[in-house]
Amino acid sequence: MLPSAMKAKYEKVLKVTGDKKNLLDPEVQRFLANHDSISWKDVINGGETVRFQKEVQKGNVEVIYQVKNRMNKKKVKMVETILSVQEMKDMMSSLSANDKKTAGSYTVLH
Repeated sequence: MLPSAMKAKYEKVLKVTGDKKNLLDPEVQRFLANHDSISWKDVINGGETVRFQKEVQKGNVEVIYQVKNRMNKKKVKMVETILSVQEMKDMMSSLSANDKKTAGSYTVLH
C-alpha cells in the first residue's frame, strides 16, 4: 500500500514574491496582469516556461506546491428492514454460506 502523501495530487502555482511585480520580465508581467499568482499549467499552455523559470531563479517568483487530498471516505451500506429480529434470524439461518457472507456486510437498522 502507498502512503497517503504519494496518493495525493499536487498542483504547482507560481506566485510573485513580495512587491517585485515591477521587476518582472514584461511578458511575465503580461501573464500576471490582474493576479499575483498563476497555475503552472497556464504557463505551459502559454509557452512561457523559460521566462518564468528565470524569474524563479532570480527570486522574483516563488513556486508553491498545493496538495489536494485524494483519499476516499469509507462508506457503509445500510438497510432498513420491516421484519422483526426473530424473523431476520430465521431468514439468515435459511441462507447459503455465500449469501450469509454477503448479507453480513450490511448494517441492519431495526
